[in-house]
Amino acid sequence: ISFEEWNKTIAINLSGLFNTVKAFYDDFLINKGSIVYISSGSALSGTGGGVSYPASKAGGEGLIRGLAKELGPKGVNVNAIAPRLIDTGEMMRVNYPTQADLDAVLEKIPVRRLGTIDDVANLAIFLADKDNSYIQGQTILMDGGRTIA
Repeated sequence: ISFEEWNKTIAINLSGLFNTVKAFYDDFLINKGSIVYISSGSALSGTGGGVSYPASKAGGEGLIRGLAKELGPKGVNVNAIAPRLIDTGEMMRVNYPTQADLDAVLEKIPVRRLGTIDDVANLAIFLADKDNSYIQGQTILMDGGRTIA
């Protein structure tokens, strides 16, 4: 990987997260809001298109844990979701172009299906709900049980 590609990925995935939180920091404090960061299972597995992507996502998870320690006492809920193998349409077809490719990966997932965008959205809504504020500083891996298979 080139240094330029490394910097580009870090700028988008890690610095972008930092800049977004920084832009809304005061709003979070005033409104006692919630931060739900969408990471990636790649942060755990180390896969996902080169070393910069999982490194940037793992860095984002570290930032989330630090923010949880800083903002939790101020009433802000901070967590992350680490999805893996979510059916996003065209992007999924690039990685698994044939049905045989897809079937092979589905064999590794105990629930025998890909995750959906709704699966991720439902977890994000749950984590953002103040009724669930005792969940703090966590990254929830959403992979249909693949890591236990």
